[in-house]
Formats: sequence, structure tokens, C-alpha cells
Amino acid sequence: MLRDLVAHLREDRDALRQALVSEMITRGLLKGLTPPEGEAEAATISDALVECLETGRYHSAQAYAHAVAERGVIRGIGAKHVIGGLLALRDICSRALYKRYHRRPGELMRALDVYEPVVNRILTIVAPW
Repeated sequence: MLRDLVAHLREDRDALRQALVSEMITRGLLKGLTPPEGEAEAATISDALVECLETGRYHSAQAYAHAVAERGVIRGIGAKHVIGGLLALRDICSRALYKRYHRRPGELMRALDVYEPVVNRILTIVAPW
């Protein structure tokens, strides 16, 4: 299941990133960033999630948290923006999983059982920063 989940998120990477940027704009989470910076932020968040899923390690999430903390001080980007972006990513990926597995409820539940703890752990790593 894990391999299939990671492969799916990698295959749909561009569409998921575009959806994430759009959602972050809608939620007002990219204020103060240029469009390329917003796209880079979405790429960093989504890549960290896939890497954490794939490896079971959270080094990329910790590195992201440190980078966000440093940028936040310089640009005034607060926890609301960071946590909001992660929550938007969680929602977008959950919808993508539902779309892929909705006709196979057992597989959907297994995919969510793998995915949700990872994204929640990333939130707990990044939130204190």
C-alpha cells in the first residue's frame, strides 16, 4: 500500500502542487510571497510529505520547519500560514486519495491509515516553529 500511495502522489505531483497553490491563495496563505515563491513553498511542503511517507523519517519535515522559522522572522510569515499550508495539503491529498480509491473502500481506508499519521506527525513537527 505504501509504495502505491507514494507512486500515486509522485505521479500526480504537478496537479497536487497546482491545487495546493490555488488553495493557499484562496485561504490567503501566500501573502507576502511572489508567485514563484508560492510555487516553491508548495513544492517544498509536498516534497517533504512524500519523502516522509516514503522513508518513514521526518528529517525533511524538520528541515522545512527550520527553514520556515528562519524565513518567517525575515518576512513576517507566521505559524498560521505554515500550518494552513499543511492543512491545505492534507485536504488536497485526502481528496486525491478518495478520487483514486473511492470504488475500493478497503484500499481507501488502508491508504488513509498510512497517510494520515504521517501528515499529522509533520504538523506536530512544524507547528511549534
